[in-house]
Amino acid sequence: MDLEIEAKQWMKEKQMSTITATLYQDKACETAIFPKHKAMEYLALGLTGEAGEIANKVKKFIRDGATEEEFLEKKDSNWL
Repeated sequence: MDLEIEAKQWMKEKQMSTITATLYQDKACETAIFPKHKAMEYLALGLTGEAGEIANKVKKFIRDGATEEEFLEKKDSNWL
């Protein structure tokens, strides 16, 4: 599924259909607090941290013997 369509569907489901990706980005930029001269490093580390959290969730599913179907069912819940 196209990422833009998927994002719009998610926002609609969350009753956020009036928010566009551009508006969200603009608002996020207004509240972003980090040293601008280190933006690349800061944002790269933030992205790496988020990826690490997902990797840890996958690791726990493997450890606990969850099936792929159970893992995929959980992706739509609040476990992330």
